[in-house]
Amino acid sequence: MRSFRLDYEVCNVFYSTDMARELTDQFERDFIDFVPLSIEDLRHRSRSQRILDQVARLLSPLL
Repeated sequence: MRSFRLDYEVCNVFYSTDMARELTDQFERDFIDFVPLSIEDLRHRSRSQRILDQVARLLSPLL
């Protein structure tokens, strides 16, 4: 319960093999397309990007 409240996690159970296959395919496409992010990338963000990140963090429960 703590994780649900603090991290806004969601858990779903699907009984459809078609749905499971579709979600697996989507995950694999996302994994192929991801761009690695290093700690140096985070350190060199612009001030405006850092402000947007903070706003998004504040609004995350509503998004």
